[in-house]
Amino acid sequence: MIQKGSKVQIHYTLIVDGEKVESSRGGEALSYVHGEGNIIPGLEEELAGLAEGETKDIRVTPEKAYGERDPNAVQEVPKS
Repeated sequence: MIQKGSKVQIHYTLIVDGEKVESSRGGEALSYVHGEGNIIPGLEEELAGLAEGETKDIRVTPEKAYGERDPNAVQEVPKS
């Protein structure tokens, strides 16, 4: 069971607004130590208590991830 200090490996597919953004399927699993703040809080909360091999669909709100998109924080950077 996933708990604080557990060494965890997960495969994931990230979907934003119905569009697949990235996935670890077919590649290397994401590895982290649970409870050390190495992944977004909403995902870590939802993974707590899962058993090895268990699957779960997880939805993380912006507040429990990186926050709402702030158009004032966007910067355009020249390719050069």
